Amino acid sequence: MIHATVIGRLGRDPETKEVGGDTVASFSVASDQGYGEKKTTNWVRVSVWGKRGLKLAQMLTKGDRVAVRGSLETSEKDGKTYLSIRADEVELLGGQTGERPAAPQVSRQAVYDDPF
Repeated sequence: MIHATVIGRLGRDPETKEVGGDTVASFSVASDQGYGEKKTTNWVRVSVWGKRGLKLAQMLTKGDRVAVRGSLETSEKDGKTYLSIRADEVELLGGQTGERPAAPQVSRQAVYDDPF
């Protein structure tokens, strides 16, 4: 299993759905590399399962900066490689303009500690 950390901005608001009796929140994170004309953007699809996913879906909006840590998976379709992470931790790094203070980290442990 490959663990990865991706830091970037949400490309869209999170979506939630029920899968096999559990809830999953999904969103995409854009991470830039390089600068100027050599700047490229890598997109990573992120899934957060259970109560953590529901809580994050309420807190996150398009453009928010996040750090995502979890299991990295790749898939190929039509000659393109797609990246996805099943998140163990999502750290909120602030809003679009940075004026919002960082919210507390929501991690795997939060599932066991939070009564919601």
